[in-house]
Amino acid sequence: MSNVFKFFKGLKAFLSSEERQTRLFWYMLKNHLTESELVFGTYEREKTLQVDLEVAENTTLKFEYIVHRSRFFLVCRFLKYEAPEDASEIFILAQHMNNLIGHDGTLRIETDDQICSLVFNVDFRPILFGYSGIRELILRHHSITVDARNAFLRLMLEGEEPAIIIADLMREESDNEDDADKN
Repeated sequence: MSNVFKFFKGLKAFLSSEERQTRLFWYMLKNHLTESELVFGTYEREKTLQVDLEVAENTTLKFEYIVHRSRFFLVCRFLKYEAPEDASEIFILAQHMNNLIGHDGTLRIETDDQICSLVFNVDFRPILFGYSGIRELILRHHSITVDARNAFLRLMLEGEEPAIIIADLMREESDNEDDADKN
């Protein structure tokens, strides 16, 4: 398909009603997961998809993709924790991680249920227009979930200090950027 045709197709979708945009994005999301050959559960009325993705060897987590109005939510509850004596370390690590994640995502600590989760809340309309892709968002959400889960496991199981964990994550991110610049 030519770039001009894609542009006008995206423009038409972008200028459509919110209801039509939601239906179109929902179709695009299901189509993407099907083409990726992922097994997923579909909840049509709630516009929610659930897929189990591997986050470590022999460990999968449930990832939820929710379409609501003009928003695309990517949610993963990645760790149930026992409140340690000093729960402030969990909140310190979460705050530092949120600073690294950026504007699309939020690492949440659900104190009532003692669950750590990562939530992306993204306007899907630029995706309709062709500025970014569903695949990239899903991969980024998955990658950050894996990093967050590993960071919290280091904190809770190994007793590592949040500052050390964040420094390691920042160094890894810098190394990855350097590698990308070389390619």
